[in-house]
Amino acid sequence: MTAALPLFYKKVVPLNKEQHKELHIEPVEGFEFAAKTNSLYIAAIEFIKCVSEYVIVFGKDESENIYPVVLLGLKANQNMYVNDKG
Repeated sequence: MTAALPLFYKKVVPLNKEQHKELHIEPVEGFEFAAKTNSLYIAAIEFIKCVSEYVIVFGKDESENIYPVVLLGLKANQNMYVNDKG
């Protein structure tokens, strides 16, 4: 069984300074890729910044691990912070 990729990732490879020397970071033009994301995982260190803007809830996975997320929407595929145009 292959582990699922983290949210928004398409392909994960280790960086190689020769193979990837031409890579650079481009500014984000829009956030339409997140328009159907209704929650995001957060780390404990992010709680203080997130709590003033988002509702923080705790989920539990199949292995009984508990994890914090911020709610972005109240329904599946709903993001109340980002519309379809980003």
